[in-house]
Amino acid sequence: MNPIEFVKKAILQVQAENAAKGKAQYKGAHVVYTGLNDALIAMYAPETLDRTNKDARKEWVIGFMANVVMKSGAFEQGFAHGGPMIYLKGDAPARRERIQSKEQALNRFGITPPPVIAPKAKKTK
Repeated sequence: MNPIEFVKKAILQVQAENAAKGKAQYKGAHVVYTGLNDALIAMYAPETLDRTNKDARKEWVIGFMANVVMKSGAFEQGFAHGGPMIYLKGDAPARRERIQSKEQALNRFGITPPPVIAPKAKKTK
């Protein structure tokens, strides 16, 4: 089974498990908490990968996900506590607009920014 089909099957399995638990609104698979990273290592990692080195495993999974899985265009990525979420194309929740300035943050809560008061010029003798 190629990696793209493998990841699709894993996401569909997680979706089915979530639906059985009454949590059908969760459409993605957390790469760490679902064990997807360990499954990818078991299936596709080269024999030369030091499987006892946590950092080496993490680095391999990140590279594999970025260079093989995400480049296929069949998936979308989101972020959650503890690691990335991966979704089938079109299933990812809409991303919130990031606040870029203090004014945007205040406007979001309906607060008018205080006026900017210019400092008084010093008198010269």
